[in-house]
Amino acid sequence: MEFTCGYCGKPYPTIGERMECERKCHEKKAQEEEKLKSSKREEDMKSDSDKIFALAKQRDDLDAKISELVKAYDRKYGVFTNESFYPFFKPFERFFRI
Repeated sequence: MEFTCGYCGKPYPTIGERMECERKCHEKKAQEEEKLKSSKREEDMKSDSDKIFALAKQRDDLDAKISELVKAYDRKYGVFTNESFYPFFKPFERFFRI
């Protein structure tokens, strides 16, 4: 009578040999699944961090454009002061010491 490994399908003459093969195959499969989960998580983290940095760059670009427009408007009309626009540029610094 032959006993076949449930994972790899190799035939063995005794149950003990088959069980040993199944144990090794199970450990190998568990390690592969863990590596797959780990690599998937790293890819997701990289993707999410890239999105965050892209949005932060857009925000910084918009902040620079707003600052330029405010300076040009102030030069042209002389209405704004730095103190009046401070809450728009750094709204949370009033509440949190960043």
